[in-house]
Amino acid sequence: MPHCPMRASPFPGVLRRQALSVPLRGAAAWTSVASGTRVAPGTSSPLSRTPHGDRARSGKRLPTAPPGVGVHAHGLIAVAAQCLIALAAAIEPGAPRSISMLANLGDRAPDLASLAWPRVIPVGKRFGPPDPGRPARMPSIRDRSRTHRSGRGLAGSAGIGVAAGVAAAAGVMFGRKAVTTAKIGQGHPLKHRVLDVAAGAMQPKYPLNAMSTYLNAFHMYADEMGRQVEAVHFCIHLRHDLHQCVIFDRNAPDARLIGIEYITTEERFRGLPDEEKRLWHSHHYEVKSGELVAPGIPDLAEHTYFSDLVTTYGKTFHTWQYDRDDFPYGIPQLMMAFTQDGQANEAQIHDRDRRVGVSTAHKRQSRADIPWPEVVPGANSWESGRTVQTRLVEMDFKQ
Repeated sequence: MPHCPMRASPFPGVLRRQALSVPLRGAAAWTSVASGTRVAPGTSSPLSRTPHGDRARSGKRLPTAPPGVGVHAHGLIAVAAQCLIALAAAIEPGAPRSISMLANLGDRAPDLASLAWPRVIPVGKRFGPPDPGRPARMPSIRDRSRTHRSGRGLAGSAGIGVAAGVAAAAGVMFGRKAVTTAKIGQGHPLKHRVLDVAAGAMQPKYPLNAMSTYLNAFHMYADEMGRQVEAVHFCIHLRHDLHQCVIFDRNAPDARLIGIEYITTEERFRGLPDEEKRLWHSHHYEVKSGELVAPGIPDLAEHTYFSDLVTTYGKTFHTWQYDRDDFPYGIPQLMMAFTQDGQANEAQIHDRDRRVGVSTAHKRQSRADIPWPEVVPGANSWESGRTVQTRLVEMDFKQ
């Protein structure tokens, strides 16, 4: 079945030149969808013959794009166009079963509709089982041109549709980014606001884009249970045994960055030194009580996620004591999590539930079937009545 040939995508070249918005040069050769043909960069001629011996002989340059088509849109559209044409080949009655993509990646950005002209090889007519009463014949030039024109029409329609969709999506994303930047930039000098908008639109931010999970919970200071704060996590599953999260005071464009948290598996936690374990807290009560939530995730998916998270352990430091100060004074503070009913501030939880649109009571009920894990000794060190916290120590400077 036709598929989307992502292996030969020109994205690496696109990302390197995205900020310059210049035509893509020297892109990797495209690999055909089905026939395995490779196309030379900047040309419309295959580097090798297809399995059927068909080769582009016209030598004509494919149409190129009008001025202003950016390379970033080019890369997105090129891959999307191939996917659409491959899908069309699978479901369109009479469509070709074998498509060889010819992209002109020359001196100018390619035409949106010419990113993926197919070379058509109809299976049924040209390579189907021979008629016993008629000798087999090779395809004529008329057959080849007719099927090529048919493929051009399909590719042109797909290319124009993809171009319109990508352009609209890009416009929406840029518009949202510009509005958000303008909102949090009120009061800033105009020069800074313009630079912020430009940087937001042009610079790749891979770690931020990799953040896949949004969690909302409450933390308490490791040395004072009465100081409890809401913590909005955005996390990356970095390795099979490690998540890393950045923490904000809320989920809003002007949210304050207040800390970080590392989350590890029970197996990895068991192997930590005893002194290190004192810095970590368990997640068993946060999950079972319903206090820890993943807003916007369907209940079934959230249940599956927290069935794994219930046995994990976290190490959290807050860099901004926003419950006291409107500025990030001081040094990072070690934070802990609750371990039983009656510890968390119920008024804070109800206020969170109202704002975010969740129900802690409903979450608790839906997670009743998740087994209570046995907490590994060493975690939640504050429960012993003695705890640890960070402090500044003056010392000699070493050169």
